[in-house]
Amino acid sequence: PHDSPGGIYACQRLPNGDTFIGECNSGRLLEVAPDGTLRKEIRLLPQGTDGGHAYMRNARKLENGHYLVAHYGLDKVCEYDDKGSLVRAIAVHGGPHSVLGLKNGNILISCSDHNGDPGVIEVNPKGKIVWQLKKDDLPGIVLKFMTGMVVLPNGHLVLTNWLGHNHFGESAHVFEITRRKKVIWAYRDHSLLRTVSNVQLW
Repeated sequence: PHDSPGGIYACQRLPNGDTFIGECNSGRLLEVAPDGTLRKEIRLLPQGTDGGHAYMRNARKLENGHYLVAHYGLDKVCEYDDKGSLVRAIAVHGGPHSVLGLKNGNILISCSDHNGDPGVIEVNPKGKIVWQLKKDDLPGIVLKFMTGMVVLPNGHLVLTNWLGHNHFGESAHVFEITRRKKVIWAYRDHSLLRTVSNVQLW
């Protein structure tokens, strides 16, 4: 178990059985053993600093040992090395929520509603957008605040569409699409769930 005084929006089970945790307010990147032992700690903010509710959302550890962090309130995604030094920063106007490192070296980023244009973008190692899903690209589904993402083995994407900020009942919660933006299925039951912020498939 791990207790944190601030928000936690990032958890990832690592291949060795440890769990990666991103603490929002403290700006700490942690690796915790199954028994709760802290194996690694990286501080992105000075000790004792409160970065606030919007400092970070999702974060992921990459296969090369680096970390991707969605700095939601700062409108950027940053890659840090295994010591916490900044490798690169990618401007993401609209509030990045989730990040995924892809096998081709690109980064998939879900965007919130900061600029009124929520969606999903894929950027290459130089930070150039090479694919994107805009709020009105899907027939019958309006993107409100894009959050969780899963890449399926066939390349399809399963995406969660958070309906907070006064959008309850207005669109699909979760859906699967192809890279050509064809909707495979969508979950829309608003009687059972008010909104969904993430999804895990296994």
